[in-house]
Amino acid sequence: LLPSLCDETIKCSSVGDLVMDILSDATSTLTREITKNLQELGQGLIGLAESVCPRVVQRSSVCKSLPECMSKKSKQAEIFLRSRLVETAGEIISTRLSELRQALAVTLAETMVEQVLQDLTATQDKMDCLITENSSSTQKINIPELRLTDSDFPTDDVRETHEPFLTCVVHFRKQ
Repeated sequence: LLPSLCDETIKCSSVGDLVMDILSDATSTLTREITKNLQELGQGLIGLAESVCPRVVQRSSVCKSLPECMSKKSKQAEIFLRSRLVETAGEIISTRLSELRQALAVTLAETMVEQVLQDLTATQDKMDCLITENSSSTQKINIPELRLTDSDFPTDDVRETHEPFLTCVVHFRKQ
């Protein structure tokens, strides 16, 4: 029973694929939000830098290098999230779900075995009661008794042998 149940849990492993898909979608959503947040932050930083040091910002390539830096940081964030969410967390979640499916199969098998044992115990108790009732009743039962005796073996052979052999005789005795 248990191997069959465990085989069935393996067939349901598509949940692991579902987890990976959901985590990939979450990674994409987080990456978009982080990129949007970095762009807003970049614009805010440039605005603050222009208000504090307008000549430096206008003369330098700060306005040109910041978007490139934000793009790199967004890509790093995406790689980090994919690594942590999809690969690491996804693997942990898939493994744990597999363990949970196996535990469910084991629990079901143990419950069934426990029920069978209870049924067998109840049947044994009923049989014991019936045996006790029947042994205390006045009705006697003929029980066959097996006895071995020595005698001559009858033969149709031309040669006569008078070697003893064992025969089985069944006698009935009253109890």
